[in-house]
Amino acid sequence: MSDLVLHHYWPSPFAHKIRLALGLVNTSWKSVEIPRVPPKPLLMPLTAGYRRTPVLQNGADIYCDTQNIVRAISELTATSSLLPTRQSGQILAFTDWVDGSVFNLAARVILTSALDTAPPEF
Repeated sequence: MSDLVLHHYWPSPFAHKIRLALGLVNTSWKSVEIPRVPPKPLLMPLTAGYRRTPVLQNGADIYCDTQNIVRAISELTATSSLLPTRQSGQILAFTDWVDGSVFNLAARVILTSALDTAPPEF
């Protein structure tokens, strides 16, 4: 296995999920911090224009989207601790729901509760 390289920015909750997955399988990886918002001139050529974060690189192979990255980590490290075969569908459905519905609702709550402290021009 080549060295894994995680292209991410630290505050991203999705990148945090991948950092946790890499820690759970106890594998080494390198970190490349990228800008939170475009332009991302060093990342865009690798991903053919995919703009979201994080992105995992294994040699010339690029993995986008947290579910694909978790699958890749599980396969590359030959561990079933991330996606047990019998439960992988349920796990992926649950994470899709959390990433979509729950994350969006939590972000709205946090943003609206912070409006009192936001600058007037916001």
